[in-house]
Amino acid sequence: MFIHEFMSTSFIRVTPTATIKEVIQLFEEKKQDLAIVFQHEQFIGIVTKYSLYRLLLQTNSLQQVIKEAIIEDVFTINENDLLYGGRHALRTQKLSNVVVINEQKQVTGVISKNEIITGFIHELDSHTQQQRNILNYLHDAVITVNEHMQITFINKSCKETFHTEKLEVNELLTTYFPDFLPLIQHVLHTKEMVEQKMLIYHFSCLASILPMNVLNVTTGVIIVLKDLTKLEKIASELETTKKMELVLQNALDASYDGVVITNGHGQITRINDSLLQLIERNEKQVLDESIHGIFPMLPPFPNAFNGMVLTLKKHRGIVSGIAIQQEGQLVGMLYKFVFQQLHVWKELLGQIDQLEDELSFYRGELVKAVKHDDYFNLIVTNDLQLIQLKQQAFHVAKSLSTILITGESGTGKELFANGIHQASGRSGAFIKINCAAIPEQLIESELFGYSDGAFTGAKRGGKPGKFELAEGGTLFLDEIGDMPLSTQVKLLRVLQEREYERLGDTKVKKADVRIIAATNKHLPTLIQEGSFREDLYYRIHVIPLHIPPLRERKEDIPLLVEALLHKISIKHQLPSYSIDQHALQVLLHYDFVGNIRELENILERAIYLSPHTIITQEHIMISPIIRPLDRGDSSLHKDHIGETERRVIVQAIKSANGNKSKAAKLLGISRSTFYYKCNKYNIS
Repeated sequence: MFIHEFMSTSFIRVTPTATIKEVIQLFEEKKQDLAIVFQHEQFIGIVTKYSLYRLLLQTNSLQQVIKEAIIEDVFTINENDLLYGGRHALRTQKLSNVVVINEQKQVTGVISKNEIITGFIHELDSHTQQQRNILNYLHDAVITVNEHMQITFINKSCKETFHTEKLEVNELLTTYFPDFLPLIQHVLHTKEMVEQKMLIYHFSCLASILPMNVLNVTTGVIIVLKDLTKLEKIASELETTKKMELVLQNALDASYDGVVITNGHGQITRINDSLLQLIERNEKQVLDESIHGIFPMLPPFPNAFNGMVLTLKKHRGIVSGIAIQQEGQLVGMLYKFVFQQLHVWKELLGQIDQLEDELSFYRGELVKAVKHDDYFNLIVTNDLQLIQLKQQAFHVAKSLSTILITGESGTGKELFANGIHQASGRSGAFIKINCAAIPEQLIESELFGYSDGAFTGAKRGGKPGKFELAEGGTLFLDEIGDMPLSTQVKLLRVLQEREYERLGDTKVKKADVRIIAATNKHLPTLIQEGSFREDLYYRIHVIPLHIPPLRERKEDIPLLVEALLHKISIKHQLPSYSIDQHALQVLLHYDFVGNIRELENILERAIYLSPHTIITQEHIMISPIIRPLDRGDSSLHKDHIGETERRVIVQAIKSANGNKSKAAKLLGISRSTFYYKCNKYNIS
């Protein structure tokens, strides 16, 4: 604390011409015994009662001016000095008052012994309160006791920890804590600190009892109680963790599989002996190293993945990456390498059941990610017929009627089905099943699911079918024209009665599922051939939507090329690509048998053949096994096709730097077909 906080600023001001009587009267009025003398507003000294009395004895006249009583050699102190400086000045100079000045040597006040004492008392009170606040907010319990065992202070932690809220100052400590009596008596007698572990109200505590001395006299003790309950619990957990770490490391070392664990930054923190032996390194060489520094073939950190096949030190195996998360935050990755007994490794097989469902789910999420007001935003077109078809699909989406989408392969039937589901507002999932891709003996179990033990090899607990997964949502039956007749009968029942049963189960399940079917076949022809049920046809042919092929809307090709190039670049993390007009003309003059899917394959191939980000005519390679539809004279087309095939094969060989196997792969044909074509066109 500073002088200016406690000094008096209402001091007596006089001039040298003032009389003794006038100054004494001021002393009486102000209850002060010192006056500051100014001449022309300049500080020249002070007069005190004693200097005036001496002058009065000499002159014996109260009308005598005080000039002879002025003390000019005055001790002063700066207003910004600490109180300790004022106390030192009063003590060393043997003064009862000190004149206070500022940095400009101007008088700003007077400070007395009493004012300094008041300041110290205030500071002492402030320090005492601060110490009490500190003690109150300590986690440890603190009690002070005098020599009569009376409590002089108890902090909040003590009351809260031991539930002694009623315990107050001046009460006897031994009433609540009788076990402390012998320890306190020992400290009062020996004046030495005592530490002892004690059990107080079921709490394990470390009690520290210190003597409290005032002027070398022990007036009491300070008791500090540290709650050991939490610390002992933490120590126990730490010991358990160490044991678990030891068990984990032993388990990892005993495993035939290779295991690597990283931290959240991709640095290796643990690796087992099996993998160290395989990569021919020791633990010191790999710990704290980047996972990609040791295993550069792994996907970028921290991508999780399942069942990636790789070769490590000439050993072929399978590796999976699993993210380790804590409270939603990535804290590391676990990589599992399987190199032994692969013939019995079945972990990948379990993923097959999920792939189709996950694909449908993520496609649905992708559609949700586009503009909310355009559920068919992924269908790029300027064609009036297709625009009207999108509008029609949007209008029928809210109904519960079954929809049949027809069109050639690669026209976007699934995109329409997904858009209809999103526009429908149904809360359930969009689930797809390809009726042509599933064997006849499995399609029924895929549609309706099966119960526990329904057949040999059935998964324990059973498995839900597509109808069950699509509950409240949409089931997309792709390539329904290839569905077996036996399954068609059961599907018809579901459509009629809105209920079904799992294989091997008698429990009937209700089906709240919207059906969208799709096919690239002419179903009336299949009905005539006896491979498709007529009654099922009329059940699914409620709202027909026919998607025109790409060759009938070639004005969409430039738009599709731009959109597909962007899609391919993002998918493969490549820079943006464009196409020149000559290459675009090649595409505009081609009849796409495979529609948009074929166009996407051609563009993806062109991107990898092009050394730059502009696709030119020489990079447009139309696969020899997919030919344009014949138009006009067949012999002319035959010659044109032959020349086109030869040009495409030569360009592929150049792009593959003479590697014919790589060239065949670029063209998407087998090596035997490739060599046959080379011989046919005399390509060496």
